Amino acid sequence: MVSRTKSWGALLASAIVILLALRYTAPHLPIPWETSLMGRLSDARTVGLDRAMLAVTWLGSLFVLVPAALIIGIRLARRGQKNQARLLASALFGAALLGRIAKWWIERPRPDVHTWLSSLPVDSSYPSLHTMQAVAFFLALALIFGKKSYWPIAFVMATVIAISRLYLQVHFPTDVIAGMLAAAVWTLTLYKLRGALFEK
Repeated sequence: MVSRTKSWGALLASAIVILLALRYTAPHLPIPWETSLMGRLSDARTVGLDRAMLAVTWLGSLFVLVPAALIIGIRLARRGQKNQARLLASALFGAALLGRIAKWWIERPRPDVHTWLSSLPVDSSYPSLHTMQAVAFFLALALIFGKKSYWPIAFVMATVIAISRLYLQVHFPTDVIAGMLAAAVWTLTLYKLRGALFEK
């Protein structure tokens, strides 16, 4: 019981550190290299890439990731891996919650540099929530299944989703970088503490 209490305390401390780090490293104004990169992405647009990125970006949405997590979680539970299912759910929903709190607290305006390729979300820009959710989900899966062959797939999936947010001009690069780092720290902390957090 003591170990579990300490682990929950460590997890809460990790969440607070993540939020503080996001809050005090967030740039509120565009940085020159960010606008330069977004300009290059805008110049690289093609009809095919536009369609691909509009499709890919949905893979970082909870509308896709929640059903996927439920299906995978149910299969893991049926195999007697309930703790792994809890890890996946905690990684995804924890990252989503932290990202939303950070957005509310930081309130960085969305990019207004080039034409958006999708409707501009009404919430603030920092960090990228799609990126956080995707990194948490795919990193958790990589840790759960532990297959070397899966790691490149997880990396590519999370990275492509992150790039799609930049290509669509709805996020600055630092939004995406912050989302990646925050989700990675959160998920790895959960994984390290999983024994005490999820064992009965």
